[in-house]
Amino acid sequence: MRGICHRIVRRSLPALAVAIVAFTGALASAAPTQDEVFQSIHDNVGPTFDVRRALPYLVAAVAAVILVIVVHQYRQRPARRKNLNRPGRLLRQMRRSLHLGSAEIKQLKLLAQEQELSNPLTLLLCPSVLAKALRSSNPKIDRLVLQHVVQRLREGVVEK
Repeated sequence: MRGICHRIVRRSLPALAVAIVAFTGALASAAPTQDEVFQSIHDNVGPTFDVRRALPYLVAAVAAVILVIVVHQYRQRPARRKNLNRPGRLLRQMRRSLHLGSAEIKQLKLLAQEQELSNPLTLLLCPSVLAKALRSSNPKIDRLVLQHVVQRLREGVVEK
């Protein structure tokens, strides 16, 4: 049975194709007018790319590329290291704990500069350096203010 159906389809397939082509050819044989021909030529040859429609997509693509470049540059920058040991912060903490005024800090900074120290904290943390600095004869240094600093240092050590 299978072989018979196969032979029938095989014989009738070319005839069916010829019939379809003849039928569609008869439908398509209608003669178009000159205006229809020109309109078809204009539609097929005319500009297919409208710049006004593509401009937003082009701007979005350029913006996306710029964004990718900026993000890439941001990720490539070297990581900043947090400086945990900041002398200024430590000086403020010492100032608060010893209740030192701004005049006293200025005097300590003057002493540190005279002794060629990078930071006045050295004077607060090392009493021998402070004693050596107090022996200097600099007229800019107010001895009375520095005596208050020494007294507060002594009181701070005694309290703890």
